[in-house]
Amino acid sequence: MFLLYGCSALNNVNLTINKGDIVAILGPNGAGNSTLFQLFNGLLQPTSGTITVDGLQVCKKNLPQIRRGVGMVFQDSDDQLFNSTVHQEIAYGLMNMHISGKELEESIAWALDVVGMTGYDSRSPYNLSGGEKKRVALASVLAMGPKVMVLAEPTSSLDPRGVSKLIRLLNLINEKLGIALIFATHDVDIVPLLANRVYLLSKGEIILVGTTEEVFSHNPTKNAYK
Repeated sequence: MFLLYGCSALNNVNLTINKGDIVAILGPNGAGNSTLFQLFNGLLQPTSGTITVDGLQVCKKNLPQIRRGVGMVFQDSDDQLFNSTVHQEIAYGLMNMHISGKELEESIAWALDVVGMTGYDSRSPYNLSGGEKKRVALASVLAMGPKVMVLAEPTSSLDPRGVSKLIRLLNLINEKLGIALIFATHDVDIVPLLANRVYLLSKGEIILVGTTEEVFSHNPTKNAYK
């Protein structure tokens, strides 16, 4: 689904992400994770190389379609939530896709049900807990029907119970809805609970790739996080 070839800023990063994958991108601060994520849906444009999403090259003319297929979930939910109610938050992206009326309401209700937030429509996102905010952010992306969700530090600021609940939810989204997940994290403990493949970045280069078991058998944090 994703192909990235020869991007100079990332020192010849080549990767492919297919439907149903859950991929962890690991690496220390400055490894290139944030740049990679912003390339996926055109927030940044490569100076060289090619990015292809579901057969479409990431370029200006294709951005509307690509951004419908690639949902971004920010590390800090407060950076993503800006409407006065949960209902308005989830409706925002749908309305930008010109969805209205019954379809709009059904999509909102469905997304809230998937993340376990039914009944929160009239609540203010600002008055929710960290875990609830994360679920609303996920619902706002899910409602638009993405094929891929890209998550930056998904368990950041969550307590252990919140982390456990989020991991179960993300696995459910992947298994039941067939949505590929790509996430970056410094919390390596969650990687075996989610990912089926791992890419380890260091100084803009992929230095190790494989299944979770293969990568962790190489003790990936030993050298890459120096």
